[in-house]
Amino acid sequence: MGFLPGGRESRQAWEQFLTHLVRRGLDPRAVKLVISDGCPGMIRAIRTIFPYSDHQHCLFHKMSNLRAKCPRSEWPLIKAKIHKIYFALNERDARENARAFIKEYKDIFPRLVDCIKKDLDSCIAYMKHPFRRWRHIRTTNIIEHGFKEVKRRVKVMETFSTEESCIRILYSLT
Repeated sequence: MGFLPGGRESRQAWEQFLTHLVRRGLDPRAVKLVISDGCPGMIRAIRTIFPYSDHQHCLFHKMSNLRAKCPRSEWPLIKAKIHKIYFALNERDARENARAFIKEYKDIFPRLVDCIKKDLDSCIAYMKHPFRRWRHIRTTNIIEHGFKEVKRRVKVMETFSTEESCIRILYSLT
């Protein structure tokens, strides 16, 4: 859809980028779902520029964040129980599974439970959309692959002579 050079992930930087997309013709009312990692600036910008869209927190990023709040020895069991929340067959079951998880673990892993409670709505937002799309819209994996390829190609260059040369190379890779 687009890219702009930038060095920060602040709300202001993301609002500038999203506004750029709108100026180029993207209708904010037509955006049904925005998927992102947990960057607070990006999330605030999404709410400002696309107030009618749902926000889906990337489950790959979320699971990585949750794993850091759980002892390694406990992670396999906890992961399976969290999957019952995030990969339930419908929103009602996801919320029911979340309530059970929170009740069971609130005193044992309070930081983990707080993290789940805080972002529950954005972690199951994809469930409001057609089931056939769920696998593709609950993570940012589709774009992460592109980022990985850009990093691989750019790594050997070490530096760019100008911002314009950087943009030209990145555009050719996307």
